[in-house]
Amino acid sequence: MRSHMRSWRVFGAVCLTALAALASGPGAAQQKVPFRNGIPVAPNGLEIPPLPDKPVYYKTAEGQDIRVVVL
Repeated sequence: MRSHMRSWRVFGAVCLTALAALASGPGAAQQKVPFRNGIPVAPNGLEIPPLPDKPVYYKTAEGQDIRVVVL
């Protein structure tokens, strides 16, 4: 009977440890969002690179290369 109770204690400890790890994971990844007048401020975004002046070629897994031309 004692080994049965010990097994349940170990199982409970493992479950609590797993639950604590899951609960702390997403919270640790949260970022601070700036607010203005109670409204979240959107980030500025990424800088747009200039368009190429000549065709660009991309290799594909299917073996058919793609040629992209800016018009």
